[in-house]
Amino acid sequence: MLRFVLQRLFHAVAVLFTVVAVSFAVMRAAPGSPFDTEQPLPPAVVANQARVLGMAEPVVASAEGRLASVSVGPGQSVGAGQIYALLDGGVPLRAPEDLTVFRVVAAPGATVGDGAPVLFKRTGFVEELFTTVGSWARLDFGVTVRSQGTRTVAQNLAEGLPVSAELGLYGLVVALLLALPLGVAAGARPGSVWDRAVSAGLLFGISVPSLVLAPVLVAVFIMGLEWFPPHGGWEPGLFHGMSKKALPVLALALPYAAVFGRLVRDGLAAQVNEDWFRHLAAKGLPLRVALIRHALRPALVPLVTYLGPALASLLTGSFVVERVFQIPGISRHFVDSALERDYPMVLGVVMVYSAVLVVANLAADLLHAWLDPRVRAESA
Repeated sequence: MLRFVLQRLFHAVAVLFTVVAVSFAVMRAAPGSPFDTEQPLPPAVVANQARVLGMAEPVVASAEGRLASVSVGPGQSVGAGQIYALLDGGVPLRAPEDLTVFRVVAAPGATVGDGAPVLFKRTGFVEELFTTVGSWARLDFGVTVRSQGTRTVAQNLAEGLPVSAELGLYGLVVALLLALPLGVAAGARPGSVWDRAVSAGLLFGISVPSLVLAPVLVAVFIMGLEWFPPHGGWEPGLFHGMSKKALPVLALALPYAAVFGRLVRDGLAAQVNEDWFRHLAAKGLPLRVALIRHALRPALVPLVTYLGPALASLLTGSFVVERVFQIPGISRHFVDSALERDYPMVLGVVMVYSAVLVVANLAADLLHAWLDPRVRAESA
């Protein structure tokens, strides 16, 4: 079992690094940059983001004085020793090496000190990647571009993630409470009228995603019947403000409950049709005992296999549900930041989701091994 756990841990780390590398490459290849905003960012913000993301390194002044002119701009190449700026008095500032200009942070007329950054040079992809991974390993995601450097990515995640996790926890509990009884009741007697009715309901639930279900719940129960208060706002804390949390939880839980129920139903029906189960029934073992003691555990294997990615999606919240019900989870940061090219915030959300997904899959693998001894035997 220890070897199985170590193998899964190694795979989890490898997958997480791959997700980081691919996400980073996509962001780096996208047009523009986090610093291409309508309002110029303060030099301190640019310096912080360049350091955390590893996108650029400073090129500093070799003397103190007032900047008279800057002769280069973003994207331009500068050869080693070439003049890139002038100080009053004709003191030239020369590039220490061949470089590509990433961002100019000192404007003409500004006073710069000896060793102060005038511009940033673009770094290579590998160097940029490992600098970023090193910053993330220290849980330093930098500051958000949208806030003009007044808020960090970690602060936004610390505020939004507990809300999304609470919503996902409610959704998981509700989905399992609905799925397990329905799936067991239908799978215990495959082909019966009850099985057909439950299967039809589960198929309908699978076919209606949260994107459709959430607005329908708002229209029916808030705007039509007025059974719930207008949506919006979120009271932190378990079981606080449940009148505003009920509909978002249902919108998130019902599609997953349908999938969970179908997996339980199919898994149990497969066990009931096995010869060994018929043998138990022929020997007079009550159906309830045969189901609970012998058939239910292997029947849950398909559900456990699917539970990993489902759990990650639930705990990080549904972007659609959070947007429809105006829930202040992490989805608002992801969507708004993607539209405004706030790459540090987007990458921070991707990192959190990937980490939760990897951990959830690892937990699902361990639970699968506990339910099915053949998995442990194969890894031994």
